[in-house]
Amino acid sequence: MNVVEIERKTLSPEEYNDTQGWVVAHERRKKAKDKRNAEPATNADGASMEASRRLKDFSHRRPVPKEPQLPEDDYKVVIRPGGGLDLTLQSLALIRDCVLRAAKVQPDIAGEDTFRINMRQNTMIMSTPSLASAKEYSNIKEIMINDKSYATAAYVTAQKTHPKG
Repeated sequence: MNVVEIERKTLSPEEYNDTQGWVVAHERRKKAKDKRNAEPATNADGASMEASRRLKDFSHRRPVPKEPQLPEDDYKVVIRPGGGLDLTLQSLALIRDCVLRAAKVQPDIAGEDTFRINMRQNTMIMSTPSLASAKEYSNIKEIMINDKSYATAAYVTAQKTHPKG
């Protein structure tokens, strides 16, 4: 019989177990997970529990990694679409081509420009080193996507070195 003494107290083998701590916690978690997976969702409550579990798993996913910063010296033009245009439903190439067409900027000149879409804010950002191109992008009033016209608001953002407010 193994007897362990801790601070002048004698513990029996039932009280002391070599697999305490995180090992036990992991085993308990695994047993609980196996038990949840083994129970079929036969009623509506089980189905709703499964849906809430999937939603919880979705909310704990890693966020999308940040894109590299745009060049500091470039002019950044923010284009905000209106008229119900959802940028998440269109391809990036199609939207970029429509923006270039609306700004009347030639593709060979726009080759050095960087185009990004902020899906969360439903905005487009065009970064360009050319002042002339920035002016053209900021003058966009509407864009045509799939033969439908959408009103837009475009503006050049302030440089990071300029104070805001």
